[in-house]
Amino acid sequence: MFRKIDQILKKSPFYRMIAVVSLVAIGESFLNLFNHRFLFSNMQTTYTFLFLYGAMLLLSKLSLPKWLLFILVYLIFFTIASVEMFLDHSYVDYTSFIVVGGVTLLVATIVTIGAVEIKRRGYR
Repeated sequence: MFRKIDQILKKSPFYRMIAVVSLVAIGESFLNLFNHRFLFSNMQTTYTFLFLYGAMLLLSKLSLPKWLLFILVYLIFFTIASVEMFLDHSYVDYTSFIVVGGVTLLVATIVTIGAVEIKRRGYR
């Protein structure tokens, strides 16, 4: 039984994304039940996995050079993080821009490497 599940998960990264997001969502739901919180509260981890892995799958379909793909991902994530911080009123001074830039640099690196690896392995 586990061999069949392993073969299905190795077949496509989309199936792997569904499995990872489902397991994280189930784990978060159990933690919320044990702590007597609402069932779907604190699901940021699930949304983060879904967003990052979905971005990897979408970017693997583009036929751009690696450096341009990295710059595109960096600009998208930096814009999203900056808008979110402006809406939360959490920008304090210039160091907030530096921290957001560093974090989005790390996220862009992870997403770009994942997208290039998915493309290199030839998944469809």
